[in-house]
Amino acid sequence: MAHITDRDRLLSSPLALKEEGSPAWCWQVLEGLRWAYTRLDSDWAYVEELRGRLAAHRAWEKVPPDAPTPFGDEDTMLREVVGVDSATLNARVISAQERAENAKPALTHEEAGTLGGRGNRKAPNHVSSFTHGNNADYLTARIARDHPDILARMRAGEFPSVRQAGIAAGIVKRATPLDTLLKTWGKATEEERAAFLRTIAAQLATGLAEGEGPT
Repeated sequence: MAHITDRDRLLSSPLALKEEGSPAWCWQVLEGLRWAYTRLDSDWAYVEELRGRLAAHRAWEKVPPDAPTPFGDEDTMLREVVGVDSATLNARVISAQERAENAKPALTHEEAGTLGGRGNRKAPNHVSSFTHGNNADYLTARIARDHPDILARMRAGEFPSVRQAGIAAGIVKRATPLDTLLKTWGKATEEERAAFLRTIAAQLATGLAEGEGPT
């Protein structure tokens, strides 16, 4: 049986139930910062928000929760939990901000075709990114080209991530529960599909028996 540490136990309840600034609250926010740092290129604003909240409560004087003494200073706390010191984190945040501020609008499909179509020279890297995925550079370029108002809000730090800005701009589409069901159904085995249908049939039968009726 796995040993549950005090640190694990403090992460097991919602942050909203913890007193802001308490050791338990600080530890959970610090864990959030550790996770957000892995996505810093697109979530730099969120990283800064979490870091600011920790600094406001001098979290390094309260955590870790199961150690005889706290970290003592921000640098030590960041190195031990996030894996970088303050200077490195500052530099990476500034770099991510500059990429957003200096984003070049993505080319349209017609412009990209002119540069990269058959018989023409290869389109530059930022053109190929136009047609692939929801990565931060692609989204920032699309936003800069099609939604300068959203770009201005990004620069002001209004969005916790580039993806959230992409959602606000209508570029990134949120998956609905139906989308998730259909995607999962396509990956399920015949046995899993049969079990799912039996479960749904039982739930429907229960609902009808209780007089709910179809909606």
